[in-house]
This record gives sequence, C-alpha cells and structure tokens, in this order.
Amino acid sequence: MKRNANTKLARREDIPRSTEPLDLIRIAIETNADPEKMKSLVDLFERLEMAKAKKAYTAAMAKARDGMQPIVKTGWNEQTKSAFGKFEDINEEVMPRLTATGFTVDYTQVPTMNKRENWFGLKCTVSHEAGYSRDFTMDFPPDTLGPKGTPNKTEMHGLGSSITYARRYLLVMALNITLKGEDNDGNGAGVELNGEQVKEINGKYDEIEKRVSNPKKYEEWKASFYKMLGVDSLANLPASSFEKAIRELDRVLDKFAEADKRK
Repeated sequence: MKRNANTKLARREDIPRSTEPLDLIRIAIETNADPEKMKSLVDLFERLEMAKAKKAYTAAMAKARDGMQPIVKTGWNEQTKSAFGKFEDINEEVMPRLTATGFTVDYTQVPTMNKRENWFGLKCTVSHEAGYSRDFTMDFPPDTLGPKGTPNKTEMHGLGSSITYARRYLLVMALNITLKGEDNDGNGAGVELNGEQVKEINGKYDEIEKRVSNPKKYEEWKASFYKMLGVDSLANLPASSFEKAIRELDRVLDKFAEADKRK
C-alpha cells in the first residue's frame, strides 16, 4: 500500500511511556491499534474512573455525616400516640451538609416490587459531583386509613401524606440518620404501621380466629405471635416488622389449608 509522502506514523520509540489510561488510549490511536484493543482500553478507563468516583463519594459522605446530630422527633401522630421525625427537620439538618460536600438528592416514582394493590414504589437517588450515585428503593402503602382500618383522609391528602412519609423514610435509610428516641438506631423501629398495613394484619387475624374454635387458644396463639415479633400488641408493632408478621400469618393460614386438603 502506498503512503502519502507527507503522512508520518508515530514510531514506538518516539512515544513516551505512560500507564495513565488516557495516555494509553492516545498511544493506541497514534499506533493504529486494532478496534478490540481500543475497546479494552476505553472499558479500563471507564472502570478506573468509576472506582475513583466511588472513592470520592464515600469520602465526601463521611465528611457530610461527621458531626451530624440526631434529629429530634418533633412530629406527633395523634392516632398512634407516637412521635416521629418531620421531613422538614431532617432536610434542615442534612441538606446544607450534603450540598457543601457535592451531593444532590432526587426522588422518582417507580413500579412496585411487591405488586400489592394501590401501593407505590419510590426511589431516592443520592448523587455526588464526582460522578457516582446510589439508589435506595422501597414500596409504600397509601396512607388513607387510620389504625383501626377506617378512612381518615381524602385520596389526594393520603397521597401527599404517603409521599412525604416515603421521602422521609428513604432519606433516613440512605444517610443512616438517627432519629432521637428511636429504638433501633435508624433501622425503622420507630416508624409506625400504616393504616393499610393494620387493615391487612387484622384481616388475617379474622381468618385465623374463624379457624380456631376455642377463644382461649386463639388468644394464647396471638400472645405467642406478638412474643415472636418482640411486641405486646399490634399498636406497638413497627413498620419494619410488617413483612415478617405477614409471612408468619400466611404460614399459619397455609397450615389450615393443608389440613383441609387432608380431610
């Protein structure tokens, strides 16, 4: 193949040695490296950049959390007679710290993972200016019912309440925030059951009670159920134990169903 007299290819001895990914990519271009080698170098560069961004994220998050005070629970739920950390109080404490260390926080509604009717999924994305981000996603029930399962909000009011609750819960989890007075260092023990959750548990209670002919045995089973969950009543069951409670109730109902098949 004829080359133009003015065309010069870089000689290997003329190219300075370097182990920096961008320099390696430049060298590959100047030496007419094959496409596969170019792709490998670009992939390596992207992995190294992501590793650096993740390291910067971790260091900045540690700096943001340094000296962060527990959030005092100034909110009060009259229905459950319990205190909670207000979303605005949490924001006031943490957002200036996050902004100063290069973080942004965004929320996006996403499809639910558990496919429960009327529930919604919410994703909290914590992003750092270095280019790394983390997602925290959970499913939440609508907040339209009170502790006894009776409606206590309009649909629109309930939606707003549910979203505020979800944003607060996700932010506490994402930043490992301590709410002053909670029982389990921010792991959800201080968050009360939603009305929909109470209604679902009570519905399964009713099914089990119908299957147990002896009222005394039913109350004994209920006491042992609460003991297993570490509480003395449904009113004291935290939202973090909801899924565990449902699994146990379903297990009991499945045993009754199996007994019916054997008859």
